[in-house]
Amino acid sequence: MTANIDVDAGLLVHALGPLRVGGDRAGEVTAEKPQRLLAALALAPNRWVSTAELTEALWPEGAPASARGNLKTYVHMLRQLLPAAGDQPRIDSRRGSYRLVVERRELDVTAFEDLVRDARDALSSNENSVAMECAEAALALWRGEPYESLSGVSVEVERVRLAELRHAAEDCLADGMLAAGRAEDAIGLLRPLATANPLREATWVRLMRALMRTGRPADAMRAYHDLRKVLADELGTEPGPGPRAVYDELLEADRAAGRVQVPFVRPAARRHRWWLVLAAVVALVAGGVVWWTVDAPPADLATALAVPIKKRPVPLPPPGRVVFGLGEHIDSVLSSPLYPFLGMVTQRYDDVATLQQLPGWRKGSVARAYAAGKAIHLMIGKFDDADDKRAFTVHGTGVCGAAYPLSERFLSDMRELALAFAGKAGGPPLFVSAFVGADQMGCGQGLNDAAENRAYYTALKARYLQVVAIFHAYAANSLVALDLDGWLNSFADTGPGDGRTMLHFFDDVLARSDFQSFGVFEKEDNVEAMSQMLAALHRFGPAMVSQYRPYRHGDLYGIDAFDRETAQLFGQEAALRRLAGAGLFAFDFWDDTQLGSTPQRLARVRTAIEHFGATR
Repeated sequence: MTANIDVDAGLLVHALGPLRVGGDRAGEVTAEKPQRLLAALALAPNRWVSTAELTEALWPEGAPASARGNLKTYVHMLRQLLPAAGDQPRIDSRRGSYRLVVERRELDVTAFEDLVRDARDALSSNENSVAMECAEAALALWRGEPYESLSGVSVEVERVRLAELRHAAEDCLADGMLAAGRAEDAIGLLRPLATANPLREATWVRLMRALMRTGRPADAMRAYHDLRKVLADELGTEPGPGPRAVYDELLEADRAAGRVQVPFVRPAARRHRWWLVLAAVVALVAGGVVWWTVDAPPADLATALAVPIKKRPVPLPPPGRVVFGLGEHIDSVLSSPLYPFLGMVTQRYDDVATLQQLPGWRKGSVARAYAAGKAIHLMIGKFDDADDKRAFTVHGTGVCGAAYPLSERFLSDMRELALAFAGKAGGPPLFVSAFVGADQMGCGQGLNDAAENRAYYTALKARYLQVVAIFHAYAANSLVALDLDGWLNSFADTGPGDGRTMLHFFDDVLARSDFQSFGVFEKEDNVEAMSQMLAALHRFGPAMVSQYRPYRHGDLYGIDAFDRETAQLFGQEAALRRLAGAGLFAFDFWDDTQLGSTPQRLARVRTAIEHFGATR
């Protein structure tokens, strides 16, 4: 099919692949620094980007003394390449910041988003030809990796978001073909997609249905077993309910026609994974958990709250003691001089690139920690600390916040994390603090800052309950909590919906959490913040200080505040015993920046851990 949409008409900036400009001086932007500058501005179209952010994008390893002047030179070069928008230059400026001025149809990223939306709308209205044209046009805009000259967490999250939209366009195109009776064309589209993304179950479901519609049930059955083998090899799991439903249809047809099923043999090298599948089944049956497919968007909150989740009991230390932990990377903690005295080691997950390390951790650091009787604390981070947070397309307009936690791939990534960090039931626990600082993940400040903010947090609560279910299913030793900032109970601001207003908004999911989790890292008064949070959370169960490190303020990394507060916690006042009596069961140092800054501090902390700490 040839689409009737000219995808290049009116495009001025191409960021979905090698950076190009359109107009009279069309061509690739090949010089490295102007390329990075244009990519950084295109990442936030029509929004002001500070010179500090642009400088970091241009010189990620450190800016030269001439950076400010060089930046102006590169802006001038781009202005020469890009035609003006009337009397306004395409690279607009004000004191301390710049912005790229473009209409949605002039930037391929936003044009792509609009075409995917139009394809979905057309498909829902049974306008299959229009849906296929829009989806095909959207896919034609892709020429390579988006913003290929940039690096960092924010651009990586944006790439993930765009990749999911690309999957959505592929789904629309395949669905349009199937609805139009073009199953053979759909097979030609879907086979290479299933090969390129073998863990994406939604693609396999469409491929199986397309094969069924062309009268090839044996091939459809074989496709199911191909998926099953991939999942067994890579994750040690079985297909979700989507593929299984199609498989059941095939089995019923087989029984009616007397056909023989295609056998499936689990690879011998992966037979040690059987206990993971069994553990998942046992957890699902015992806990009444509903299994979500890895491709499904988050359930609505009412549906998620209706699913029964059996809270797991927290193994509590003796009265007056707590389990001490240290972060933020498990490998470095294992080599810390404090390691022999700790009851817990911590790993932070806040970058999708970390997933590449999971196989090594599973066989190395994770196994070593569990063998030593140490609990593991897994912190699932915010992922997007940038001010530029985006509306999440799968949820429609009106939802704005960090995209990755609500993304299509997130549940699959959580399943990989659960499998990598899983331990034996009854062994050292896996404490999971999900969405570190969850109250900061939306756009703006507070629940009522914008309607999009409240909608985002509502969707985030539903997603959190899915995370609980996944870890319960795949990690028999896991206990899960929603992590919040420790200052929330110190004030109430009903206008923007911050402070205690925000805290109580999460009551329904806090009540369903295995334990409670909060971080304290302010400039001062962190011990009082711990007391206030425990007062608010004790009704839901025991709590953990998920990360403690006074914020840098006037002295090296908050050392003065650290000395004052650790003296308060572990000295004559022994505030830690009071906190333990109020429900604190674990205390995690963010890292060793402060406690290891001198041998004397390290010795004091070690003495405190020996005196107040508990191991299994």
